[in-house]
Amino acid sequence: MLLKGTNIISMKRIKLLTLFCAVFLTSAAYGNFNVSGQTSFMHFFGETKLTHFGGGAKLEYVYNDYGAAYGGMNYYAKSDYTGIVEAEGIADVSRLVDIPVPNSSVSFVQVMVGARVYFYGEVDPPIKGDFGFYGIGEFSLLAGTSEGNINKDGYELYNVPIYGKQKGTFWNYTGSLGVGGEKQIGRPFIYAEAKFNAKIDEANPFVIETRIPFGMSYFIGIRLPLSSY
Repeated sequence: MLLKGTNIISMKRIKLLTLFCAVFLTSAAYGNFNVSGQTSFMHFFGETKLTHFGGGAKLEYVYNDYGAAYGGMNYYAKSDYTGIVEAEGIADVSRLVDIPVPNSSVSFVQVMVGARVYFYGEVDPPIKGDFGFYGIGEFSLLAGTSEGNINKDGYELYNVPIYGKQKGTFWNYTGSLGVGGEKQIGRPFIYAEAKFNAKIDEANPFVIETRIPFGMSYFIGIRLPLSSY
């Protein structure tokens, strides 16, 4: 009797898994999912003036004709910049100075979730080859990997928190607003997007500061509806 009961439970699990796969594949067959690959360029305002080239991928769920939600990841290659370390005065601890850290470098990984809403056109336009224009709202975790060499020379009157070669990771929570446009070519879509990025909060600061409160990012990519396969 125990073996029979176990078989019944196993069959139920198989049926549930089969039903889940059938629903997922049916949804994909009706165009509810898209996959995108993109190249990108990101630059920051402020003191660092960082610029990065990168690329990434997105998986998108279409919830109606005029909107879609997505999740994805971007990687931005290493770029050189001048970092900053704050030090306090030995005689006057209330006096702070920014110590430059030249020849520093940083790369970024961005994990994001967001949504697109169309102003013109549709996610899957009834007229093949049509254009679409949309707005973008996005929230992301921007993780930077930084390294630099902190030189204490010339700052003997200040308490430098740490010096020498330093490597570390810092996290920023970022909110983005943007616009995009796309053109259908055959079944895929070619798109271009621009986003304004603002730091919401710093989750994990690093000793070498990278002051990047605002910036812009630009994307060129291909969106492929999974229903075409």
